[in-house]
Amino acid sequence: MTAWAAAHSGHGGLPDSYRENGRLFLYFDAVHVSGRVSPADDVEIVNTELLLADLETVSWALERASRAAKSDDRKTRARLAAVERVSAHLGAGLPARTLELPPAGSPLLRDMHLLTSKPLLYIDNVDEAGFADNPYVGIVKEIAAADGGSVVSVCAALEADLAGMDDEEKREFLADIGVAEPGLNRVIGAGYACSDC
Repeated sequence: MTAWAAAHSGHGGLPDSYRENGRLFLYFDAVHVSGRVSPADDVEIVNTELLLADLETVSWALERASRAAKSDDRKTRARLAAVERVSAHLGAGLPARTLELPPAGSPLLRDMHLLTSKPLLYIDNVDEAGFADNPYVGIVKEIAAADGGSVVSVCAALEADLAGMDDEEKREFLADIGVAEPGLNRVIGAGYACSDC
């Protein structure tokens, strides 16, 4: 089940973070939907989908909070004000994780399980030569820095080669290409670090 499906179906656990994967090289056997490599466009499309899902969630919360606020209870009016603030922030195209709420508003944000409130891990699939001087990786790193996310670059083809090697062959292979550890290990480490945010 995808993270989005888990968050919106009420089944399974809710994720602590999200990952976005992107192919940052031309591969003519599998054409990109837009026919070109554009990590900024790909990230924008995924983030827009997450933002739209959050806007739907917040519209339901806003409706409930509006009904409850008619009771003239100070606590429910404060909740309505906080939900309105979240709605305006999302409506401006900004992810919930960039919204600064007073301490009393943090449980509200947590209770809504907004997708854009979660930390992001960008996983870049690069070709064998794409670890160094890849301008696409630089673009994703800039986006991640602005989003408060992190980036891990891997080469799926190299990871497939590593899967068939014994430990000694793996060490030699990684040393030859100048990589300290397999991409899977880096993704796992970054995932744990992202979940602790």
